[in-house]
Amino acid sequence: MIITRLQTESPDLFPHPTNDLEPVPWARNIGNQIMIRYRCSKRVARLVLSTWLETNREDYLQAVADGGHRFDLDGQKDGVVTEGERDRAGRELETVIGCGQE
Repeated sequence: MIITRLQTESPDLFPHPTNDLEPVPWARNIGNQIMIRYRCSKRVARLVLSTWLETNREDYLQAVADGGHRFDLDGQKDGVVTEGERDRAGRELETVIGCGQE
C-alpha cells in the first residue's frame, strides 16, 4: 500500500500514528512526486493524500500554520509556507478543533 510505504520511506512527512513525530508541510507538488515515485495515477495520489489527512488533518494544519519550509518526499526543503497559507491553515484548524468540541 502506498500509504504504508510513505510512512516508512518519508516518516517526517507522513508519520505513522504510533510514533511521536509531527508532520511537516509538504512540497506543493507532493502529489506529482507520489505519482512519479509510486507509478500511480493522479487520482490515486490524491486518494492517498486525502486518506492520510483523514486521521492527521489537525497535526498537518498545525504544521502549516506554524510556517517554515515545505519538504519533498526525500525530506529536502522545497519552498516555504506563505503567510496566506499560514492564515488559511490557522482558520481551518480553528474550525477542525471547534467541530471536535461539540
